[in-house]
Amino acid sequence: MTHLDPKKRHKVIVYIDGFNLYHGIKAAFGDKYLWLNMMAMAQGFLRPEDDLLAVRYFTTKVIDQPSKEARQSRLLKAMGAVGVETHLGKFQRRTIKCHTCQATWKSYEEKFTDVAIGVRMVEDAATSQCDRMILVSADSDLIPAIESVRRVNEEVRLIVAFPPKRQSVDLRKLADGQFAIGEDTLRAALLPPVVTAADGYQIHRPSEWGAKP
Repeated sequence: MTHLDPKKRHKVIVYIDGFNLYHGIKAAFGDKYLWLNMMAMAQGFLRPEDDLLAVRYFTTKVIDQPSKEARQSRLLKAMGAVGVETHLGKFQRRTIKCHTCQATWKSYEEKFTDVAIGVRMVEDAATSQCDRMILVSADSDLIPAIESVRRVNEEVRLIVAFPPKRQSVDLRKLADGQFAIGEDTLRAALLPPVVTAADGYQIHRPSEWGAKP
């Protein structure tokens, strides 16, 4: 386990598993906190001696669901307006068949998000981009990436921030520290009803996500 010098400034990058965070918030609070400012949330994780270098948000583009696609599109545009980097994976369509009744239906499998998070974390560790990584996820599939980070740069300290209703004993054991993201953190990091991009374009909160509590 590495130990940071408390007398120096520390460079921090936050990596957000959007799929894991979304479903954790949804399970715990419904739609109330989905219009979330990921940059503000990340800044709330910092200590006085920390400097936030980047917030990298990894998610998968919704397909075949127009209303959900529209809401996600607004959120992604709002994230860009507040300075969050978005990295997109994709859903892969699958056709499932019932061997008893022969009925078929479509299913969707999220692809590449955990791989993208892991690759970027290892790249950042290998090039000494930061002293401290904060991973927002409870996905144990990220354990190999964390182990690789340890191998390429043993000086990087890694903290796991667990989304609501999400925990991983294995991630907790591997991390240098861990904490759970609570409702107060989410409430304090909500976006305003209208976000204005740098070019003046206004992005409105989806009506389905309700008013600010």
